[in-house]
Amino acid sequence: MKPLKADLMILFITICWGSSYLFMKMGLDTLGEFNLIALRFGLAFILAAAIFYPRLRQVNLRTIRYAMLLGSILFIMFTALTFGLKTTTTSNAGFLISLTVVFVPLIHTFLFKKKIEKKLIASILLALTGITLLTIQLPFTFKIGDLFCIAAALCYCPSHQCGKLGRTEGRYT
Repeated sequence: MKPLKADLMILFITICWGSSYLFMKMGLDTLGEFNLIALRFGLAFILAAAIFYPRLRQVNLRTIRYAMLLGSILFIMFTALTFGLKTTTTSNAGFLISLTVVFVPLIHTFLFKKKIEKKLIASILLALTGITLLTIQLPFTFKIGDLFCIAAALCYCPSHQCGKLGRTEGRYT
């Protein structure tokens, strides 16, 4: 893949991911939390099934088990995020969910009992500074929805680690 195409794809994904919080917040004005999650996942399933139909016919039991595990974690994460967005500001939610960038390497370090390297500490501080400058609006207030958003950020971590379990020889089975 050419670098320009890769950069444009990353930009597109970033725009979609960042704007999803705004659209979810707007959707919560007219839909219930679980209805919004069902609509979002239902549309994603239909689109993915249409695109990857030939590969779906080759799915084995092991893949279904991993999919159920990751899907359950993702459901918990989106439930926490949706309830969090209902009771906090979009900027707070964006900041707190972005803490996943910090949680994943920290939890990985503790789970695998590795020593925290200086470059990891520097990277975490740099990421926190950048996330703060991009998302925080003053005054920063703490609401119950913020706890839900932190829980959602923590749920990203196991899904990241479980995703590695399904890989064999560099590809998913």
